Amino acid sequence: MKYYLAPMEGITGHIYRNAYKKYFHDIDKYFTPFIVPNQSLSLKTKELRDLLPENNEGLNIIPQILTNDAEGFIITANKLKQLGYSEINLNLGCPAGTVVSKKRGSGFLAYPDELDRFLDEIYKIDNMKISIKTRLGKEMPEEFYKLIEIYNKYPLEELIIHPRTREDFYGNTPNLKMFKDALSLSKHSICYNGDIFTTENYHNIVNEFPQIDKVMLGRGILANPGLIGEIKDNNFTSKETLKKFHDEIFENYTILLNEDKNAMYRMKEIWGYMSHIFTDNKKYYLILDEIQEVKEFESVLIGFMNMNNVEIYVTGSNSKFLSSDIVTEFRGRGDEIRVYPLSFSEFFSVFEGSEEKALSEYYTYGQDGDDNSIGPTSIMYKNNKQIPLEILDDLQITKDDVMEGVAEVLHEVQIEATFPDGTKLVTVHNPIQ
Repeated sequence: MKYYLAPMEGITGHIYRNAYKKYFHDIDKYFTPFIVPNQSLSLKTKELRDLLPENNEGLNIIPQILTNDAEGFIITANKLKQLGYSEINLNLGCPAGTVVSKKRGSGFLAYPDELDRFLDEIYKIDNMKISIKTRLGKEMPEEFYKLIEIYNKYPLEELIIHPRTREDFYGNTPNLKMFKDALSLSKHSICYNGDIFTTENYHNIVNEFPQIDKVMLGRGILANPGLIGEIKDNNFTSKETLKKFHDEIFENYTILLNEDKNAMYRMKEIWGYMSHIFTDNKKYYLILDEIQEVKEFESVLIGFMNMNNVEIYVTGSNSKFLSSDIVTEFRGRGDEIRVYPLSFSEFFSVFEGSEEKALSEYYTYGQDGDDNSIGPTSIMYKNNKQIPLEILDDLQITKDDVMEGVAEVLHEVQIEATFPDGTKLVTVHNPIQ
């Protein structure tokens, strides 16, 4: 059996690969995080650093390209030739929203005719082996029957299949029925990829499909770098070795990025995958409020999601957090609950006091919402604290109370709300005396 390391953007670069080889040395092919072609004469600095032969000594490296542009693919392939590479991989599997929206990765699978023309061009490259990593389709697994006809037309080095659709993301279970069909229909050598996290997962796959002779592991290796040793000979890696492996990655990131803080930022996803190794198996609940304030919170959450003993609850309130891309990215891995504020009638039903007092508290402390809800209206004191503007005749806020310039620009306050009986809250003119 041959074992491949899947490309994981931001994780499985040369620092990770070299540390892995030093401590575990059981990968037959390392696939690099994808390269997006550009029209320049050279690779980007980051890409070049990751691919330089001197940074990958003793490793069997397969660069991966992500594109739907045949010319860009060919240009990049020629750049890789100059570095000494004779095999590259085409990414037709990435399910990320930003990739799919540009008709790349698994998004390209929805356009089989265009894909066919693309492959016809790139397989004209001389002296370059090209493999493909694919999903079953974009939306429906049955799309694969058309795709396999296309793949069979070309001299693929091998076909790596992750038996999910793009819409599955990493949810649901791999479609093994379709994978079985792929084995029978493909003219090319097949590699299995998907949800091998334990030795049991591995043996279930090879027992069901004894004809496969290679598997690709990604998240399973990140969560348990010693997994292949366990698969091969039931050899379990010590925590001391795992810590040395972790520390070496961190130290080399620190050297590369010249700062511990930047190195820690690069490590966060690895920590998410590996944390279960160094903690107990108790159940934990992680609550993250206003998660959109965390830079690149998507990757932070993905890391935490791989901790088997942690249940995560997050809140967010901006448009990015509620965007369709975010919802899609976590489809099958979580549930979205939209929480709306109480209407006045709901609030008053549990309020102990008069309607007038309830109304005062509601518009002072309530939240923006639907037809019957009233948002808090406030201005800034000079000490940066907020005070409510009450709709009362005795409201007395002076220029001395507020920040300089506020009184001159705030001529009225509109509180827009209509109650079930038709009563309306209206505008307060000249609120600052």
